[in-house]
Amino acid sequence: MHNLPSVRDIDNQPVNTLTLLGGLLLVHYRLKFLSVATLVLSLFLFTSFAQSKTRRLVPTILTAQAQTTQELREEALQLTQLGFQQLSQSQFQQAVKTFEQALVIFRQIGDRQGEGATLNSIGANYENLGQYTKALEVSVQALAILKEMGDKSGEAITLSNIGKIYESLGQYTKALEFHEQGLAIEKQLANQAHKGIILNNIGQVYDKLGEYAKALELYQKALAVHKQFRNQAAEGVILSNIGTVYQNQGEYAKALEFHQQALAIHKQFRNQAAEGVTLNNIATVYKNQGHYAKALKFFQQGLAIHQQVGTKVLEGTTFNNIAAVYDDLGQYAKALEFYQQALAIHKQIDYKVGEGITLNNIGVVYDSLGQYAKALESYQKALAIRKQISDKAGEGFTLNNIGKVYKSQGQYAEGLKSYQQALAIHKQIRNKAGKGLTLSNIGGVYAILGQYTKALEFYQQALAIHKQIGDTAGQGITLSNIGVVYGSQSKYADAEKTLFAAIKVNETLRTRDLTDDQKISIFETQASTYRFLQKALIAQNKTNTALEISERSRARAFIELLASKISGNIDNQQAIKPPNIEQIKQIAKVQNATLVEYSIMESKLYIWVIKPTGKDATKAAFKEKLSTARIIHLATHGLLDDADKSIPSAIALTPTSNDDGLLTPAEIVDLKINAELVVLSACDTGRGAITGDGVVGLSRSLITAGAPSVIVSLWKVPDSATSELMTEFYQQWEQNPDKAVALRNAMLITMKKHPQPVNWAAFTLIGES
Repeated sequence: MHNLPSVRDIDNQPVNTLTLLGGLLLVHYRLKFLSVATLVLSLFLFTSFAQSKTRRLVPTILTAQAQTTQELREEALQLTQLGFQQLSQSQFQQAVKTFEQALVIFRQIGDRQGEGATLNSIGANYENLGQYTKALEVSVQALAILKEMGDKSGEAITLSNIGKIYESLGQYTKALEFHEQGLAIEKQLANQAHKGIILNNIGQVYDKLGEYAKALELYQKALAVHKQFRNQAAEGVILSNIGTVYQNQGEYAKALEFHQQALAIHKQFRNQAAEGVTLNNIATVYKNQGHYAKALKFFQQGLAIHQQVGTKVLEGTTFNNIAAVYDDLGQYAKALEFYQQALAIHKQIDYKVGEGITLNNIGVVYDSLGQYAKALESYQKALAIRKQISDKAGEGFTLNNIGKVYKSQGQYAEGLKSYQQALAIHKQIRNKAGKGLTLSNIGGVYAILGQYTKALEFYQQALAIHKQIGDTAGQGITLSNIGVVYGSQSKYADAEKTLFAAIKVNETLRTRDLTDDQKISIFETQASTYRFLQKALIAQNKTNTALEISERSRARAFIELLASKISGNIDNQQAIKPPNIEQIKQIAKVQNATLVEYSIMESKLYIWVIKPTGKDATKAAFKEKLSTARIIHLATHGLLDDADKSIPSAIALTPTSNDDGLLTPAEIVDLKINAELVVLSACDTGRGAITGDGVVGLSRSLITAGAPSVIVSLWKVPDSATSELMTEFYQQWEQNPDKAVALRNAMLITMKKHPQPVNWAAFTLIGES
């Protein structure tokens, strides 16, 4: 029974208000989950005290007691206005305290309507703080008072606000129930403005349920209402929400179109908070597309606005989102740095939702780094918070992540148990993104256990969801996982087809606008897909295609960087297509050089050797050239001895039907070498067994075969610096026939550019100078 060597975790799509993501990575079945806040502006309804109270405060004769009541009421109204000001600046804790002061006064003077409206505002603040139990408690009190007073408009507003709380809790059926009650009242009152707001709120619930057609229908109705009343600020909010629906369906061009329209409106009305939120939404679209450089650019613009305006909750959210981009790129140190900044802000303002999300995300990073104890610690803290605030969606995602840790530690029964708990929650609240994520992870456990039919069943269900919600990265990861399962079943043709599809998807994520270090780090998260495809191709004897895939996966960021240097435009790196087999042969022919390329796959080493004629360098062809060659330069890596992995035991050439392509020291001794120099420029070629007769290894055999001088390496050498050193050595040797002096000068020149000894000091000359 074969275990799958690696499977990637899947990045799960946003769940609107504070969004949750997950992940799969081809490096041991890993299920990570990362949450990202994609803030979508929601229109909350609040009773305007200034207007309603003014109508009641027109007494004809004021007694001393009435005057006192009037003054107290004015004080309460001023506190209310201050509370709304603090709310607009995300100062939720201060706003709660301010509204509570107003509440005391309204109760003191017996103003029940003011009491109900203030309770409603306190509830909204508690919801913003993620304290949903308290939010529900005070909102229900507000509803009772407003019903008692016969305030139908206030009742409708509070019903919808309760609906928003249930939406935040992931209890979408209840959310719809309360929104619909509020909408029915507003229709009776013919209050079109409030009707438009509640239609927007209902649309958001359907968006989270993945019922996108209904969500769009409701948003369009809400938009029509606000256009009728020329409420452009509300139009901007709804346009951005429409953009999020298209984003969730993977229609990114349309999503950007609506977000840009919203952004223009917010800029026109100088609504900086809304502008910052919309910049965040645009950045999230780019992140989902894999356009990470653009995502970072827009997140940074939004962050600058939030810091300028002083909206701490949005500042913390954006720090979290920036960290998620670096996590996607595999730049874990930077991700942790930004997550810690986000966490500090969430704790400062007691924002429980954000605290739970960011603790969960920190766990994801530690999980990716293999620091499972730290990952579990973060996940458990996140889970406790999410249970405390009844955040069912968040609870499901964190249970999913805890399951991944158990899986990584080989505790498969515990892992499945956590995954099943998570799946039950996602199904209960109809969370498609979470469902897709967890289905994929369950598939990963069955794959490890060798139950491949079950694994494929769960992976295929997950893939369908990723396609439906437009999760590009998730599609690539799941396709790769499916391909690995096919390979484990020896269904190599199916594996080839699926892994090619995975690579096609993954390569859309490595866009030209990424920086060099970002390209390198994101490829590290995708590299195993290429290795599995090579394995599937070689199993079908498609060695030439396997070579093309090996080249397709090799130093692509470096090649694009060199191309931009040559073009003179370092800021516009060009996407360079990797060469096919015919082009590789042509390069060998034009350069009159033998090309040696290798790929390491678990315990196997695959080697391709292309001669200038376009033919492979077999052992027979190599021996044929020895007697006439003046210089022999072998860049191919040697195989290490089974007993002592530090001793090279053979030079790997191309195998044929007659031999395995391995040139052993015993065979080398029997050769006749007439060349004046043999260079072995790969890693550790000068090492060997230390005996009383000296060092026994490849160099000893070459000198015995007649080589007067041999240059070998004493440790693992980096490719780029070694290439420069060897080029410089041959140039120096052409000027000075003393090989030792030429090698020394080459080292001195290389050292200037690469000062670390590992880059220039590995090679030594054995024999004649």
